[in-house]
Amino acid sequence: MKKMTKKILVVDDKRYMVDVLRIIRENEGYEIVCGYSGKECMEKLEGEKPDLILLDLMVPEMNGWETVDCIRSNESTKDTPVVMITVKERIPSEEELRVKGIRGYITKPFEREDLIKRLKKILEAPSS
Repeated sequence: MKKMTKKILVVDDKRYMVDVLRIIRENEGYEIVCGYSGKECMEKLEGEKPDLILLDLMVPEMNGWETVDCIRSNESTKDTPVVMITVKERIPSEEELRVKGIRGYITKPFEREDLIKRLKKILEAPSS
C-alpha cells in the first residue's frame, strides 16, 4: 500500500521561504504548494486540500490573523491545521492560539530540524 504524501500550503511573502521548504519537501517527502499573500492563500484553498497550512503573520492583502479568520469561517477549511511563522518577537499566548485554532507558532529564523520535527508531529497526529 502506497503511503499518502502530505500536502503543505506555505503562505509567505518572502521568496526565500519557498526555497527553504523545497529542501524540506525533497528530504521529507511533503508536497509543497505556495502562496504569497493572504488573498492568494484563500484562492489556493479553493482548489487545494492541504494537510497543514504554514502561514506567515506578516503577509500582504490580509495579514495572518485575518487569513486565519477566513480559513476558520470556511466549512471546507475550518479544521485544517495552521502553524504561524513570523519574525515578530511577541509570541501570542496559548489562549490566543487556541481561540484562533492555531496549532503552533514558529519564529524566524528557525532551525530546519526543529521545523521538520514540529511539522511531523502535527501531520502524524490522529485527526480530531
